[in-house]
Amino acid sequence: MDGTESEGDPERTGHLESGGGAQGGVQTDTGPPQPPHPRQPWRDALAWAAAGLFAGALVLCLFGLARHLGLFGAELVGEIPESALTYWILLAMVAVAGLVLPHTSLTVLEDEQDQGDATDAPAAPDAQDAPAVSSAPDTPSTSAAPEAQEATRSFPRAHTVLLSVSSGILVFLVVWLFPRYPLTPASGRAVSSETEVLLWACLVALFLGGLLSLAAQRPPRRPFLSLVSLPCFTAAALAVVVAATVLGSVTHPEVVHTVAADDPGDPPSVPGSVSARGWTWAPPPGASISRVAAGPRGPILLLDDGFVALDGATGSELWTYRELHETELETRLFEGAALLTRSTGNGAATGMLLDPATGEIISERPDLEGLQTYTPTVSLHEYLSDDGTEGIEVRSREPGLTGPADPLWSFVPQETDLFCEFQPRARPTTDPDTGDGLVVAAYACVDPGEFEEKTLETLEPQPIRGDYHGILAHGGSVDSLVATVAVLDLSTGEEVWRRDDPVLHSQHRIDLKSGSRALATEGEVPALELWSDYELFLLDPRTGEPQGHPEEARDRRGRFGPAVDRVLRADTGGAVLLMRGDYHGSDSPREVLTTDPDGKVTARVTIDESELDQSHLNQAVALEDTLLIPYMDEETRLTSVYAAPLAAGDFGGEWLEVGSPRYSASRKEHRLIAAPGAVVSYVTGDITEVHGLVP
Repeated sequence: MDGTESEGDPERTGHLESGGGAQGGVQTDTGPPQPPHPRQPWRDALAWAAAGLFAGALVLCLFGLARHLGLFGAELVGEIPESALTYWILLAMVAVAGLVLPHTSLTVLEDEQDQGDATDAPAAPDAQDAPAVSSAPDTPSTSAAPEAQEATRSFPRAHTVLLSVSSGILVFLVVWLFPRYPLTPASGRAVSSETEVLLWACLVALFLGGLLSLAAQRPPRRPFLSLVSLPCFTAAALAVVVAATVLGSVTHPEVVHTVAADDPGDPPSVPGSVSARGWTWAPPPGASISRVAAGPRGPILLLDDGFVALDGATGSELWTYRELHETELETRLFEGAALLTRSTGNGAATGMLLDPATGEIISERPDLEGLQTYTPTVSLHEYLSDDGTEGIEVRSREPGLTGPADPLWSFVPQETDLFCEFQPRARPTTDPDTGDGLVVAAYACVDPGEFEEKTLETLEPQPIRGDYHGILAHGGSVDSLVATVAVLDLSTGEEVWRRDDPVLHSQHRIDLKSGSRALATEGEVPALELWSDYELFLLDPRTGEPQGHPEEARDRRGRFGPAVDRVLRADTGGAVLLMRGDYHGSDSPREVLTTDPDGKVTARVTIDESELDQSHLNQAVALEDTLLIPYMDEETRLTSVYAAPLAAGDFGGEWLEVGSPRYSASRKEHRLIAAPGAVVSYVTGDITEVHGLVP
């Protein structure tokens, strides 16, 4: 009878054996061609997709190994973990096993089946005695169609158990090692390193590959270039690589940029006193703080890769700009701009200019040529006249400008029949009453004939750099030498006022300072601190008028200056002065005087603490009502602040504990800086955290 495939059992094929004639020959009828197993294309797709996932994971492992060995790439967050090499090797072995073992296990199974078939087969009857035999419809065929035979082949039970256990272990590792924080970074605060995130992505790929292989229950069997195998394998492998790349860019982006809220409200005021530590902020892993400065709404932290601005009252982040992949960066903060520059080699650089209040980008191509400083409306640049004399040039900051602006005006010190030298950088300031900008410039002039006659030197324009002070070094030997401070209108360059002082000795310097650690009292203008011939002058930058001098701050020659150790704060509302001890360098009690613009002493406090020496007093910060002196214990590394009301007299102050740095290191100092909302406490060196001291 006809041999047919059993209905509902596509894995079996009927055969017809008929004897014919006297010879008893055997004839086999295989019937019409049979269709492939209906589940076979899906199993092929799953098997090839699993192979693609294993291949993609292997690519990730090779990339991680090459990166670990330093062949290319660098870790953005800290260093590559030392244990990563072991993990990459182990995961690569798992990926290779996922590609090879399915074929190996199936080969073993086929060998076992072949041996079993050979054992169970009956002995062949003698050709003369064998009767004609017709196979029953339900008898399995040993010559089934190849497609049907492939459909019956699946993993042995041991391989299935191994896949199940491996997938369970992998899913446990995926969940346990899930890098929760870096998947939702805030201001680039990635907790896990790039390597750790890539290791986790590789684990996910291996787990999914094992899961699909378990579902397919067979290795890839179709030709690699078929319509099923090639798309599935390629798509899965690319998915692993693309997903890992996207994951890395999300968790560790090249640029992290957030801006302040549209309506942040009025900025907090600078505290008049502090009583407790209100907040603590630490930089993201892999980043370090190079400098702490006062911004419009709180401290601005200058990192090695950008800026983070904090709300002084709460310590929360207002805005952030960081370029994580750049290595040769420099950050600078001015009154009207935060500037980040990138070195491009050969002394060239590009930059990014940001609004220090909001973090918004002002210009992506700022004018960096000879840049000295920025104000909210203009930038100041170095200028060289035709005869080689240095000066300054003022250029407008036009919105959207991407190249050098036309200069508004330039200034070169020139006096009739005199040789003049420009002194170190000019400094801008602002009149809060009118909003007018001012530029403070200093220079020295001399009669060239007298100078060359008395010094036997030829006068030539020289840059004032480092320890070289030009013609000022000849003070006392040249009678015509004069030091000048001039204030110019920022918008026009016209002279507002000037002050000339004769240079009487070789140590004379035009030293312009301001109390940078303490901001000016609200509504006042920082005073110009001018040291000339060992005498101190606190000048109103709007008029050039000096403040009055307290009589007890004068020396025996009547000079105001030698008796003053340090100006802790000076503005148009008065000054806070740290006086010298009984003799220079002594540990005797020190007095701090608060004066009004006329020089009248309005408050005083005596500092008499054995723990505090000159190095601590040099870092003191004077608030409106309180004097703060930072201190760090050399043995325990604990940091604290001595807080004394400015009007406490002989009663002194009290100690406020701040904390301790995360890592102890030699030669670190505790520093304070006043900012809107808080006084910021930090330890120099590798700054690992900053603390906000609040009222």
